[in-house]
Amino acid sequence: MKKTSIVLMLLINGIIITPAFSADGTLTFNAKVYESACEIELSQSVQLADMPTGMLLNVNTVPGTYQDFEIELKNCPQQTPQARIKLEGTAAKGNSSAFSLDEPDAVATAKGLGLYIQGSGGRITPNQTSGNYTLDTTPGNINKLKFSAAYVVTGAVQTGTANVTTQFTVIYP
Repeated sequence: MKKTSIVLMLLINGIIITPAFSADGTLTFNAKVYESACEIELSQSVQLADMPTGMLLNVNTVPGTYQDFEIELKNCPQQTPQARIKLEGTAAKGNSSAFSLDEPDAVATAKGLGLYIQGSGGRITPNQTSGNYTLDTTPGNINKLKFSAAYVVTGAVQTGTANVTTQFTVIYP
């Protein structure tokens, strides 16, 4: 009797309790394949003029002139008619629009200075992008994206090295 009731309960449970089934779904992955991006000149050094502390008296002023420099993009494919440049870095103490000097707390580093960088569309602040640059996509052409840089006084100036390093990323809008 006991075996019969267990078998009967199993049969009833099999009828009453139906297994849960899930519906089949589909995942679709999409992408475009296009020509590679422009070739870039990876590293360069821009020499700015040395300055005596007597020129560096007024906060938020640019004591010298802007130094022009270029970023070259070569062999840009037709799918990239424009580019913007993102400059990565830390904002200077006292001026969030300026780039901080390398190792600002080091004894040998100058104090009270930052670096302004101008590009297409005006000043480029740390971790922001320039305006659009129109690219010549004719094979073999070199695009020279024009920029300029100058030191800006951000506080009380002390002598030392005034180096700034920034990484750049080319963005194709």
